Amino acid sequence: EALRGRGWSEETLFHVVRKMVGAMFQHITYKEYLPEVIGPALTSVMNLTIPTVNYRYNQLLNPPPGSHGLA
Repeated sequence: EALRGRGWSEETLFHVVRKMVGAMFQHITYKEYLPEVIGPALTSVMNLTIPTVNYRYNQLLNPPPGSHGLA
């Protein structure tokens, strides 16, 4: 409801919320799922942990699609 008050169109609202849900899903995957599946040590070795300090968003980072599940 807080996002509706910004005067955005339904389509803009949809895309903003879609990005937010994607970010939450990604956070859960990297923070909870991967350490359980491949173990915390391998998660760390492969640099798949979520930084806890000095984290900056990189909008230029664009991971390739379909790179998951290749094992």
